[in-house]
Amino acid sequence: MRRFSFTLESVLTVKQKKLEDERIKLSKIMNELRAQKELLEKTIFEFEQNKKQADDYVLKNDFHIEIITNFRLYGEKLAQKIKNQKEIIKKKELELKIQQKATNQAYIDVKTLEKLKEKQKEKYDKELLQEEFKMIDDIVSSRHLRISY
Repeated sequence: MRRFSFTLESVLTVKQKKLEDERIKLSKIMNELRAQKELLEKTIFEFEQNKKQADDYVLKNDFHIEIITNFRLYGEKLAQKIKNQKEIIKKKELELKIQQKATNQAYIDVKTLEKLKEKQKEKYDKELLQEEFKMIDDIVSSRHLRISY
């Protein structure tokens, strides 16, 4: 009896490898996005702390314009950093969507080939079963003919 072999096994292996690579890329992007969001939260917190410190300082009686200017300039720097960080996050989110589509397509490709392999295996099993029935039938028929003589 011949053994079952899937003619597209090498293609399936390549597609599975590609799927794994796409999943790794996706997880890297997700980790980068999470890190960027954490950095944004940290910067926003720092901005709010700077604003609170500036407000507290203004409420005190000893008023120095240089210190207030430093608070304001640092606040502007943080505001710009927040704006830049939001842009970075938007780009990462777009990159994530693109990678999700690529990963989904790779998954579909693998599943399609796996289903084809399953169908071919079922067909092989049916043919094998038919051959076995035929062999059994031949054996029974030949035995029956020998007994008849």
